[in-house]
Amino acid sequence: MSILIMDESYRGTVANIATYDVSRFRTRVHEYVHMDPMIQPYVELAGFGHISKIMSWSVDNKCILVLCERWRPETHTFWFPTGECTVTLEDVYMLLGLPIEGKVLNGKTNYANSICMDLLDTDLLDYNSRGQVSGSSMHIMYLSLLRHVDRIGSYSWGSACLAYLYSSLCKNSHKDTSTFYGCAVLLQAWGWSRLPSIAPVNNNPFTFPYAQKWSARGMSYNRCPRHCITQYRNLLDHL
Repeated sequence: MSILIMDESYRGTVANIATYDVSRFRTRVHEYVHMDPMIQPYVELAGFGHISKIMSWSVDNKCILVLCERWRPETHTFWFPTGECTVTLEDVYMLLGLPIEGKVLNGKTNYANSICMDLLDTDLLDYNSRGQVSGSSMHIMYLSLLRHVDRIGSYSWGSACLAYLYSSLCKNSHKDTSTFYGCAVLLQAWGWSRLPSIAPVNNNPFTFPYAQKWSARGMSYNRCPRHCITQYRNLLDHL
């Protein structure tokens, strides 16, 4: 216990759980976009073929919140009655189908305004002040990869996704945070596969990536019963 450095600021304390307004908590989720057949070969080449086939999801904010309440940023693990566990690179690959081998996804985050005109034929003024395309959540730092589409698949996108998930979990372990910026689909799919007691009933057979098991292709999660926040907490407390 000596390694735990968060005190009253930790979201998972009894007092903070009891006083937090659950309705404030939000996740960033985008709806499935039907892909033009002309684009599909390039998506496959870039290494996103599997994840592009995962249909729309309805992320349950309460499910994400109760997992954040059990995340310890000091150890990067969830704490349950049965012990500690965490999301691994293997989970990212099996759940989403993202590549976990290849080059590290890093580099500078600021570019000259001309990159937008060169690659998108659009002036930077059409983007918002944070360098993101309006409404799409794509950071301008990724535009440079479009110069060589055939090289996009050489990066470890799964590692980048997992690192960002860890970062978001650590930020949301603080009691005053109310927006989850990481890959909520990944975290929810992980929770449902590793902790089946909190998952909706679904008799679909195993598919790769595993997230397709709960995709709209086989079921509509919108019509599945959801637990209330107290039920989620109780289910995790009695694992």
